[in-house]
Amino acid sequence: MTHETYEQRSQIDNNALDVEWLEQPRKFVEISRESAHINAQYDRAKENIDVLKAEIGTRIRKDPEKYGIEKITEVQVSSAITLDTEFHKAQMDLIDLKEQVAIVAGAVKAFDQRKKALENLVVLYGQEYFAGPQSPRNLNLENEKRKRKEEASDKIMQKSRRKKEGGRTK
Repeated sequence: MTHETYEQRSQIDNNALDVEWLEQPRKFVEISRESAHINAQYDRAKENIDVLKAEIGTRIRKDPEKYGIEKITEVQVSSAITLDTEFHKAQMDLIDLKEQVAIVAGAVKAFDQRKKALENLVVLYGQEYFAGPQSPRNLNLENEKRKRKEEASDKIMQKSRRKKEGGRTK
């Protein structure tokens, strides 16, 4: 899976429409998988927050004095849960994931737009909109260039992702 930005992956080289069409299904599958993956992460994080909330609530009810509660009420317990640093961090992580879900959902829509743009560019090409003297292109060579570029970008993004994940505790 390539880790170029969604904007980079949605770009179209109108001088290589044949290659772009060959790559469109693979790119769409990639982005769809990323969408499913981030949605699953979000759902798991949301479930974990519910579990964490119940665990913290149980701890508060067992030892209310530790949390500065004299009389246990649901409002007091709820407030203490909200103030818990572990719960707050989990909430912030969930917000970050929600942002990622929105970004990937936008990228999926962009790839649908990319398909429509490719269709329209092919129509323009068929009407000789881009006509001019050109030499035949080697599609295998063009595909190899793209793959090398994607692999280099993938390595960079993996290093960046490892750095980012190394700073967070799970």
